Amino acid sequence: QREKRKDVVYQIGRQEIAADGNRLADICVPPEKEEFIPSAVFFRELLLHRGDCSFCTKLIPRELLGENRFPEGELNEDFSLFLQLLSEMKGIYALPDYGYLVHYREESNSRTKDREAFPQVFTDIVVNADKALELAKERYPELKKEAVRFGAFQRLDYLLHIPISRMTRENSFYRGVVGWVRRHLFGILFSPYLTGKNRLYLLLLGTAPKTVRKAHRRKMEAAAVLRS
Repeated sequence: QREKRKDVVYQIGRQEIAADGNRLADICVPPEKEEFIPSAVFFRELLLHRGDCSFCTKLIPRELLGENRFPEGELNEDFSLFLQLLSEMKGIYALPDYGYLVHYREESNSRTKDREAFPQVFTDIVVNADKALELAKERYPELKKEAVRFGAFQRLDYLLHIPISRMTRENSFYRGVVGWVRRHLFGILFSPYLTGKNRLYLLLLGTAPKTVRKAHRRKMEAAAVLRS
């Protein structure tokens, strides 16, 4: 039997099921045999949206968790807490089996049909992206490009979902998101970790976010009329 470790996390695979019952691509795919993933490698996978930060797939030693807790009043809280643990852990043992099932539903924290609704999770993913960038600068400087890519991608998600009515000068958080994209535009346009479509959307939304979103909405409304 493996010696008990206080500085590692154990991870199991998870299956993803859509609201209509169809199987989705698995986010956390178990390896064919047990695999150890060092912290820096696992962090990089998270920054490239290939890893899984969910605590539902993890076993965390009490000694490693320490006094760290989920942030109260925030969503995307798994990612936030996991960033705290990364600095203290050696890595993750990925185990070769599935042990968790995710069944998505409509009207959840990030899925709603209300055009004016803006779930808090889209704000919190931006906040956590900044935490990830700070961690990269302090502990994993070799991953700074990946961390900038992560911050850009999370902000793209924010800008694609924020209601147009909230894209105002009075909304300081929104203005901060746009300002960050503009300041990092050079790195975004030449990032090897973003697709051409990602870079184009970020360029457009960073340059004229409200105009682009209005044009996109008109296009979608016209397409809906044609389908009817």
